[in-house]
Amino acid sequence: MKEIYLDIETQHWSDEVQGGWSNIPGFGMALAVTFDGPPPGLTCWGDWGPPGQPVGMKAVAKGLINHLKQFDRIITFNGERFDFKVLSAYGDVSALYEKSFDLLAVLQKKLGHRVSLESLSRATLGRGKSGDGKKAVEWLRSGDTEQYAQAVHYCIGDVMLLRDLVRYARDHGRLYFLGRDEGKREIGFGPGELWPTFSVHKDEIRVRDITDQVQYGGDVDDESLPLTRCACGEVFGSWSFVLSIYRDDPRVCPTCKRKLFFGVNIRVYEVIEQDQPKEEF
Repeated sequence: MKEIYLDIETQHWSDEVQGGWSNIPGFGMALAVTFDGPPPGLTCWGDWGPPGQPVGMKAVAKGLINHLKQFDRIITFNGERFDFKVLSAYGDVSALYEKSFDLLAVLQKKLGHRVSLESLSRATLGRGKSGDGKKAVEWLRSGDTEQYAQAVHYCIGDVMLLRDLVRYARDHGRLYFLGRDEGKREIGFGPGELWPTFSVHKDEIRVRDITDQVQYGGDVDDESLPLTRCACGEVFGSWSFVLSIYRDDPRVCPTCKRKLFFGVNIRVYEVIEQDQPKEEF
């Protein structure tokens, strides 16, 4: 499964647009940053004309929408209520919602209230944002090259914070945020919450947890888990049979033909066929 992270900075802020927060498409895109894995990984989307003069942004935004549609999942922080709405001024974004994984929306559903990226990052990662959205608007249209670069750095930083938060949650099954008293609060995730069911060729991929039936060993990183024994009893040498986190591209056991991948809290899952008993993941 191909994933991409997205963050957008705008030309205007709420108090400068008629309708304010009810007219987010009117904010206009000034800059976007995406991250989709190995190098080059990071991409900055802007008109690259004179700072503060986004005359070619319509074409850039349309290109970004088309690029995002190529991915299976689009990971954002408040993307469904902000970033996608900004992009909607430039084209049809309905397909983006179908592929969306909005971390803020997930957390708000669990907690019953919103939580900021700054709070999550400071509590979980020990570092915070390098600015704020309103300041970024000022930097981008200042006409000053250094301030424009500062806005680009800020947007990149937000994307990297989001990436690291999602990775931490997948590795540890939890995130932290700061309460009103600045104390740490924990948010736990169950198996599957950070890999919501998605569609491939209109057929939902279903899985079942077989962690108790397998063995694994070696060092585990963000995207690989060396399996040493399959549920069928087949034994593998060190790092000779490695599972990934991508359930639409599972590793197939040569003996029993099970299709396997791993997920949050190091749980091993088998992709099952549509005519077998199904367990929602």
